[in-house]
Amino acid sequence: MRLPSSRLERGLLIRALDATCQHEAAFVHYSRLYRCGLRCAENQVEWHIVSAHTRRYAVRKQAGSSSRPLPAISNSEVEEIMLGRRSPLLSYRLQVHSFSISQLVAGAAFAGMLAAAPLAHGQSPIITCDSAGIGSVTLFGDGPPVTILSATPAITPAPASVRYCLVKVLVPTAINIWVGLPDHWNGRWQSLGGGGYAGSVSAPTAAVNGGYAGATTDTGHTGGDGSFGMTATPPFGPNVPLQVDFAYRSEHLMAYLGKQLVKRYYGRPVVASYWNGCSTGGRQGLRMAQDFPYDYDGILAGAPAIHWDRFQAGQIWYQTVMYQDNGAPVPTAKEQLATRAAVNACDALDGVVDGVLTDPRQCHYSAASDSSITRTSCASNDNTCLSPTEASAIDKMWQGPVSCAGGSSGACPVPDVATRDLSDDGNKRLWYGEMRGTALNGLGGTTPFGIAVQQPQFWVYSFAR
Repeated sequence: MRLPSSRLERGLLIRALDATCQHEAAFVHYSRLYRCGLRCAENQVEWHIVSAHTRRYAVRKQAGSSSRPLPAISNSEVEEIMLGRRSPLLSYRLQVHSFSISQLVAGAAFAGMLAAAPLAHGQSPIITCDSAGIGSVTLFGDGPPVTILSATPAITPAPASVRYCLVKVLVPTAINIWVGLPDHWNGRWQSLGGGGYAGSVSAPTAAVNGGYAGATTDTGHTGGDGSFGMTATPPFGPNVPLQVDFAYRSEHLMAYLGKQLVKRYYGRPVVASYWNGCSTGGRQGLRMAQDFPYDYDGILAGAPAIHWDRFQAGQIWYQTVMYQDNGAPVPTAKEQLATRAAVNACDALDGVVDGVLTDPRQCHYSAASDSSITRTSCASNDNTCLSPTEASAIDKMWQGPVSCAGGSSGACPVPDVATRDLSDDGNKRLWYGEMRGTALNGLGGTTPFGIAVQQPQFWVYSFAR
């Protein structure tokens, strides 16, 4: 197995395989590819990642191991579509033989990031960590002048206690980037992603502790809510510059400017660069692979928060069905009662009764159909039972947001995977619900998850004005 040599190919390949293999439940467009990938690994089927006519990335399978180039594909031949804004040229064939795709990602593509061999004895700085040394360097960004605010020696918290130089950079309008340059550098770069709406910046200690030079960013605004997406003064339209800074500009500049500092501080460029992020950081990682594949040699995009038009609607679904069906929140104790009943009902499906559902997708327990806990006489303050309306709401939380052709309120049978084309007729799954066995009070509490409320308030309504 030969890994692709160029950063473009590598970034896009890692984007596809990491998303496919590690985050099946979180990805609308990848679950079928994931299952086929495992099956194809056994049958020695070759996966071809090619550019599609629609400026998106398409993936299809082809039996055998022919090395001849694939012809252009039509929409009817597309096995799976992966969202893409720009479609750089890509025609990379991955031959899968005696190993699974997940083993490939963990064992090959991310080997450099997860077990990076340091330079001999570590690379030491060649200039000082102060305003006269690294702080006096001129940085070139994407147009507006870049300012180095400070450069000071620092040490990561115990027990790691790694000494490093913390360089604080400001990019107009208000992107703050903090770069950490360890005294003993392993030759590699690691950008750390943010969470939620970001809005704060801290020292990149997770990267520095591993010997990496690394960086974090506040993505161009202060505060953890989504209000920056709308202008603060009339006519209250979309704040496009700050939206762009949050979406991708700040993340790209982290690597672009950070590598300039690395070269001046150590006298040599980085040998490999990685992205490491979860949730919003996962979404940022996919965007880097999509728009700036040359920035990174490897991207770890954990639990990426993508497809916000459906994802955020999915996160507010829990309160929606509670009020539609029950007229009030379902108490946490009652949610826990239903979760225990679901686990007890499905525990033996994996052959071992241990209180764990190995594959929650195989559990189809219905609280509304369980007469042992659901009864019409159950009071709202009785945590030993469920009322029929409480049970109905809990069943819909497990099912996730749906659109029913007949107009019924979220009770129709839907496919296992979310619908791609929302204009189609018929029942549609819009997003995924919580798996049975998972605590419901995380998203199914008395109030909605904050981001799910702020996204339509500041990002959708602003465009609709």
